[in-house]
Amino acid sequence: MPAGGGVRVSAPLRIPDADKVMCGNCGDWLTLPQLKGHLLSEGRSFGMSGRGGAHEAPVAESVEWYTPPLLFEALGLRFDLDPAAPDVLPEWIPADRHYSFAGQSQPWEGRVWLNPPYGASLPAFVQRMCQHGNGLMLTPARTETRWWQQAAESADAVCFLRDRLHFIRPDGYQARASFGSTLFSWGETCTVAMLRADLGWTRDAWDMKGALIP
Repeated sequence: MPAGGGVRVSAPLRIPDADKVMCGNCGDWLTLPQLKGHLLSEGRSFGMSGRGGAHEAPVAESVEWYTPPLLFEALGLRFDLDPAAPDVLPEWIPADRHYSFAGQSQPWEGRVWLNPPYGASLPAFVQRMCQHGNGLMLTPARTETRWWQQAAESADAVCFLRDRLHFIRPDGYQARASFGSTLFSWGETCTVAMLRADLGWTRDAWDMKGALIP
């Protein structure tokens, strides 16, 4: 998932035969008629997002979407654990250990990279990260949700990425997300790395940007 400050991936291609889109909030894959029906049943407008799981239409259908390597290169960190790793692990995720199932319930140690699944388990992953307090977490910028507010209150720094991210599929296809993203940091090492990467507008609780960043 690339962001600003030189962290970019080439523009995505189109997939003409794709018939589903991913929910930007919960991660469900829906056909456009299903998406429209869901929104209408909630009294919402098609394409608009709202509190508590409204859907919006982003990229084409896929089972897995990976964080792109350029984001990790910008951060320049290695992590002890990725508790929400995909089933097929891309070689560029800089973590020594990985969980691909029920990571929110497994033991966590050290510095954590977390790109939680954008589904029903997302709030549980966020809560666990807030409790763990050491690492970086990437989520949709759903500022109206309880889990986002919880993360923002807990984190040492919050960065609104200036560019929308490009997800990468196992076959190498790249697609630009329909939503903005937020990067949260806990711990001095991760916070300094995020500030130095200059990925977007950042607010840090320690006011370290001027004090610690040359």
